[in-house]
Amino acid sequence: MLSRQYKPSENDQVEDEDEKIVPSRPNRTPLANAPQLTISDLQRLETPVEEASKTIREYDAKLLLAYWLQHAPAPNPKLAPSPSSAVKFPAPRVAQILWGKAGLLALHQGWQDAKKGIQDIILPQVESVTGTLSSFIVEPFLPHPSDSEYYICITSACHADTLLFTTSGSADALKLDIPVLGPFPSRVNLQKTLLREVPAHKKEILTDFLVRLYSVYVDLHFAYLEINPLVVLDDGSIHCFDMVAKLDQTAESICSPKWAVARDLTINADRGPPMAWPAPFGRDLTKEEACIQKLDASTGASLKLTVLNPTGRVWTMVAGGGASVIYSDAIAAAGFAHELANYGEYSGAPSKGQTFEYTKTILDLLTRPPPRPDGKILIIGGGIANFTDVAATFKGVIRALTSYKTQLIAHKAEINVRHGGPNWREGLKSTRLLGKSIPLPSLSLYYRSHLIAFRHK
Repeated sequence: MLSRQYKPSENDQVEDEDEKIVPSRPNRTPLANAPQLTISDLQRLETPVEEASKTIREYDAKLLLAYWLQHAPAPNPKLAPSPSSAVKFPAPRVAQILWGKAGLLALHQGWQDAKKGIQDIILPQVESVTGTLSSFIVEPFLPHPSDSEYYICITSACHADTLLFTTSGSADALKLDIPVLGPFPSRVNLQKTLLREVPAHKKEILTDFLVRLYSVYVDLHFAYLEINPLVVLDDGSIHCFDMVAKLDQTAESICSPKWAVARDLTINADRGPPMAWPAPFGRDLTKEEACIQKLDASTGASLKLTVLNPTGRVWTMVAGGGASVIYSDAIAAAGFAHELANYGEYSGAPSKGQTFEYTKTILDLLTRPPPRPDGKILIIGGGIANFTDVAATFKGVIRALTSYKTQLIAHKAEINVRHGGPNWREGLKSTRLLGKSIPLPSLSLYYRSHLIAFRHK
């Protein structure tokens, strides 16, 4: 969406001293006049939803369920637990020590044997990927008959949540869709669809569990939850063996207290340990990536960083998730894919201080390796912001560039700047003044050029 505050013309000049600075304000359609979203509209939003979901540790997922199964609000007041149900929700019996899968599962191990086994698999290779295992789970063994095992999975899409349940493995799962704007299925409907193959004496137990499980799923903003197997014994006790879970990371500002209290019962509800977002196996977060991730979790803005090639020549600092993809694609199309050093974005109106910290991290990485004869390239770019104040964020950028002026000169850094949006002229004007006060090797401003103009430089 182009900001109505930004109207390019043939006479655009960064040096125009009489340029009127427009106060930054969100430019959004009033809610009363907003068009209603259709199912097709929601389905087109699938990709952003998937990008926002982040995998959490199995340990954390089990603690969330153990606490909130008995505390989360019901999806419907009419879905109270059945008086005849003898359901016993799973207790938190895991310790923060994981014994992994993919050939890394051990049974009937004493504590001393378990410790030795852990030391032997700290750096395992799974298929062709080698990585570091930093957490392990130790759980008590539970003997149980094979016919007490079930599979359950809840997935989210923009138009509906889907419940999958089976008594014979995930490949033959029964499916039930719950529309986002529709009511939760009745107990009778659950038993006729998902639980039709479950023995009669366990139907009420599993119905109560499914209702409570979905309540937790919605209340804690899960994006994916899989339990395999889910063991239901004749005494009504339920046991979650293996679990895979994803949370909507964008809900951290509203769900952080709920995520925290379930993982440390000694804390107050308004504070606690932040949720851990582990990196994929085989790729540990660098110190800088972890720093930006922590900064991102503390703000409503979006701050992302992935280091691809620490010694690469081309570094980017792009405003906007879509623009970051376009810039990276253009760099690769220009023949510099092997030199692309990082991928990331800053958007959502970060403060001057947050922009300064983000820029400082990029500049520290750029100037850390020994200088190269061909120099470095830094691209500070973006599309046309809708409500982010370009002049305000550029104050943080300029402050960081000033702090690293000596290192940038030593590395022969060529800086390319292109960004539009509210107060864009003031932002680029300040950057031009910086170039006049600091003898940077190269400072190019693209204020009326298309996004990939640097390809032709």
